[in-house]
Amino acid sequence: MTQKRSPGVKELPKSPSQSSKSPLESVTRRRFLTGALALGATTLGGCGQSSGQVLRLGAVTGSVPAYLPGAFRRFVRALEEQSTLDVGLEVQSLGAGEAIARTFLQWEATAAGQPPAGLPGWVPFFGRREVAPTDLMLLGDRWLPTAAREGWIKALAMELDRTEAIADRRWAAVMSGGAGDATFGDTFGMPYRWGTTVLVYRQDKEDEMGGPITDWSDLWRPQLQGKVVLLDQAREVIGAVLKSLGRSYDEDNLSVVSDLEERLRALHQQALFYGSTNYLQPLLLGDAWVAMGWSRDVLPILPRRSKLAAVVPQSGSALWADLWVRPTIERELTASSSASQPATAEENSDGNFLEMSQLREEWIRFCWTSDIARRVTLQTTGAAPQFLGGDWGALENDNRNSTSDRIRFPNANVLKKCEFLLPLSDATKQQYQDLWNGIGS
Repeated sequence: MTQKRSPGVKELPKSPSQSSKSPLESVTRRRFLTGALALGATTLGGCGQSSGQVLRLGAVTGSVPAYLPGAFRRFVRALEEQSTLDVGLEVQSLGAGEAIARTFLQWEATAAGQPPAGLPGWVPFFGRREVAPTDLMLLGDRWLPTAAREGWIKALAMELDRTEAIADRRWAAVMSGGAGDATFGDTFGMPYRWGTTVLVYRQDKEDEMGGPITDWSDLWRPQLQGKVVLLDQAREVIGAVLKSLGRSYDEDNLSVVSDLEERLRALHQQALFYGSTNYLQPLLLGDAWVAMGWSRDVLPILPRRSKLAAVVPQSGSALWADLWVRPTIERELTASSSASQPATAEENSDGNFLEMSQLREEWIRFCWTSDIARRVTLQTTGAAPQFLGGDWGALENDNRNSTSDRIRFPNANVLKKCEFLLPLSDATKQQYQDLWNGIGS
């Protein structure tokens, strides 16, 4: 079994507010590793394609249900006085996290006429599958500040007054890329779905571990020593300790939190393993009894693993979100690049086309409609933004008796205590890094 590593072995990734550089340690703004273009992008959705306009999306695999392309075409055609509109939807799978960041770097280098790093310009890059520029891309909230600062994305202009889907006050800071930062006055992301950090545990070991897991405080049970898998993420782990002490994930001064270091060190002693990929494997093998994980990873495995149960910690947890963003590198909407797509709406005065800015906005509003929000929540591993307050309505009845209910439909009182991980100041970032690096010493 792989042993736990010391958190001090790997530095806490730099906050976007601390440096103008990307947090990717292996790439810079104008250079990327050989192979960055080989992301294996595939077209997921051709349903609803048309001879008219096509909206091209980049998204995580499985995040856009197959029903949506055709439904969006009908939605656009139903717009007032626009019954002749003909719109298709194309969805490309771009991976997630660092893979998506590398996609931005690919577009940037291509626009600058640069070959992949380490290869002469005349050497063909065999097997390369370039990702075509998209009109909108689905991006995780924790990448949004970096993407905005690096200039990978543009602000999205939408009239958001009285928009019920994002009425929860927590969305404002996430959509702008950070709270209280004067450089972020614009909206860079529009929420599509969200989820939580959860605890998943072995039900068949409840008696041995002292009962079911319900909150972060359970991780310090003596029966769980060497039986806990923790995410290899400082903000997540330190944040869980802060929550167990009744504090916030976004604590701005760790030095005032008494017992934080002592409690973090004690949690380190409980850990069998730290990981951010394949971190559930020790739990499935039985080497671990409890694991910290993201709901998007845990939800797919619960129906197939009757011995597992999962819960959103009662004292509150971390929130994650996927948001629609507008890439700075845009595809050319010209007659030469797409015979059926006009360059501008002015060239087509017959009312059969929408400005691309309006088409983007219609897609986002379409995703927030009640029927689509319901489908996204039930058919993907995240919930639509309007459900962040925990008002699930009849949705729970559609998934009754599922083993995933407790994390797919968290209790409203628990959700009120959940927080997004917002960017840290330079001083606070250093405190987190020093604390994280010192735990293994």
